[in-house]
Amino acid sequence: MYSIEVNRKKVVAYGAAIIFLQMIVFSILWANPLVIDLLAQYASHPAVKSYEFIGGEQSWKLARMLFHIGFMSICIYFYIALCRSIPGGVILKGVYFGTLIGFLRFIPEAFNLWTLVAYPETLIMLRLLLGFVSFLIFGMLVSVVLEKSKAIVLRAVG
Repeated sequence: MYSIEVNRKKVVAYGAAIIFLQMIVFSILWANPLVIDLLAQYASHPAVKSYEFIGGEQSWKLARMLFHIGFMSICIYFYIALCRSIPGGVILKGVYFGTLIGFLRFIPEAFNLWTLVAYPETLIMLRLLLGFVSFLIFGMLVSVVLEKSKAIVLRAVG
């Protein structure tokens, strides 16, 4: 059993840094030439919305960024709440946590896209793959940064 000490100021500061780093990871994964070419092949598919649906490309990017910042903030909170019960060392905890978030976020999304919408299966698989990779990295960032910076400190009790 572990007790946890949380330095809220460090969590906010390092959490913001983690989110910034994760946005870079998202950009590397989604804005590389291979993915851009694949996405361009499906841009005119009837199930793929255009940027104009949400007010243009800049509005689309802003909406996606705000969603991801909010979602990652909630994930960081959940990591803090769950970290005492996640087994393993710092890296393994991050792998487990990232995998858990990936399963909770992308498996239901992929299933819903596949069963409810005429969304291209190639894009569903792309979202699954890149989603899992990005949240695996995110989980490790959260675990390593928060624990190594002493923003959270786990102490064995008993």
